[in-house]
Amino acid sequence: MRSISIAGACVLFLLCGCVVWQTNTLKSDGTTETLVMAASGAGLLPGPCNFNWGERTDIYAVIVFHGERDIYHEGEFDILNAAGTRWDGYHDGDVGGTVAVDRKTRKVLINVRIKGKPFERNGTHSYKNERT
Repeated sequence: MRSISIAGACVLFLLCGCVVWQTNTLKSDGTTETLVMAASGAGLLPGPCNFNWGERTDIYAVIVFHGERDIYHEGEFDILNAAGTRWDGYHDGDVGGTVAVDRKTRKVLINVRIKGKPFERNGTHSYKNERT
């Protein structure tokens, strides 16, 4: 009987997994726009000592745009981490490239280099709008 319960627990563990998805939200207050890039997961999530059922969202990066336009060049945006500080401690002059926002298709094209290295989230991303 014990081997059946252990086998059942193993099968249940294999059937229950985790689903991860990316969410991007463009928040606007009329003068400033902010793109919040987050990763969410639901299901059997790893914890420090065990696995837990639930859902979790972690902010990966926040891009704060100065003004409201279609293409932002270096100096017209800041990339922040989840704690609200500049990404990897970069300073003015360490960021190059552009971020283009297409409001018709709700897509953002990120082509940025930080300290000469490509930003980890470069590429085209869909987003949802949120007015504040």
